[in-house]
Amino acid sequence: MEQLSLCVRYVEESTEKIKEDFLQFVPITDVIGKGLADTILKALKNVGCFHARAVQWSTDSHKSVYLLAVYLHCSSHSFNLAVTNACSVQVI
Repeated sequence: MEQLSLCVRYVEESTEKIKEDFLQFVPITDVIGKGLADTILKALKNVGCFHARAVQWSTDSHKSVYLLAVYLHCSSHSFNLAVTNACSVQVI
């Protein structure tokens, strides 16, 4: 079974420094857009992560869960699409 590393990046209010913390490994069974996003949201809820103040959400599919967040297309997915389009090797 595949797993993903669930991490959060945030600004620590007392120092105003950007922090990034590993939360847990999350088993995944669906690696396509909505299924993966739902798995991540459920995992965040299970660890008590208050995500209503999220300012960025990045996946390979648009999911408007965070009304105040800026949506960014996943950079890894964008890079993979660019390489695939630029390369004649179908395996990529």
